[in-house]
Amino acid sequence: MTEWDESGPGSRHVLTDHARGRITFGDGRQGAVPAAGAAIAAVTYQVGGDVDGNVPDGTLVELVAKTAGSPDVHQPFPAIGGAPAESLGRAHGRALDLLADAARGVTTADLEQIARRTPGVPIARATAIPGHHPDSPCLPAPGVVTVVVLPPCGSPPRPSPELRREVRRYLERRRPVATELHVVGPDYVPVTVSAELHVALGAAAGVATAGQAAMDAFFDPLTGGPTGDGWPFGRDVLEAEVMAVLQALPGVSYVDAVAITVGGGGPQCGNASLCGVQLVESRPHQIVVIEDDREDQA
Repeated sequence: MTEWDESGPGSRHVLTDHARGRITFGDGRQGAVPAAGAAIAAVTYQVGGDVDGNVPDGTLVELVAKTAGSPDVHQPFPAIGGAPAESLGRAHGRALDLLADAARGVTTADLEQIARRTPGVPIARATAIPGHHPDSPCLPAPGVVTVVVLPPCGSPPRPSPELRREVRRYLERRRPVATELHVVGPDYVPVTVSAELHVALGAAAGVATAGQAAMDAFFDPLTGGPTGDGWPFGRDVLEAEVMAVLQALPGVSYVDAVAITVGGGGPQCGNASLCGVQLVESRPHQIVVIEDDREDQA
């Protein structure tokens, strides 16, 4: 044992101190006192040597109790893994980490954290949407939580039915009892950007290709978005941000005639609305590069 909490006067318990390699017998109040002259035997007992136990190879070569016919001992590799006993400060920090580690899906943040660590299932992103039912996305659904998961690969990434089933099974045991839980993949919305990029005379080479690559990177579900950690679920596509991304391309003087096409609709000025579990699927964009002579630019 490592503490006396469950020991009474007659308990045949001993207290072990693994750090010091020490065994302590009871005092008659907590743990029994051995009888005078009693034979005490330990069948097996091992103790490490802290960092001093990390001895070099060739050091441990003799048996403690060598008898006739005992085998030779060889240590071809150095001993590793010895470390100081955990300090009180480290134990305190580890306890705080355990308290911060979600074990039950009480909040949406808890559900997202638990979903991302589903055993054996690679999850790159997860978001929990309260009051959202996948079958009725436009109606409020009290008591329902939909968790959207995204695997780390695919073009675009889509979770398989097996992946979603495993995540739901893992979350099911940890959700609040009265909560209806759904695990789904994202709904990708095709988005096409139309824009005119003005460059200096003779500087048009490669600009349209760079514009397409910039839009693909900005809309990427894993590494895109304003913060670079994936396009946020349900976030609108803002015209001002699109213009800023294109304006930042090398050689571009200014950007105009920006329009955004969502799905099968026509080009529209202003922002494009997304909602719920939707992400952007970057389509071939209509990037027109216009060379302006220096007088026009001035």
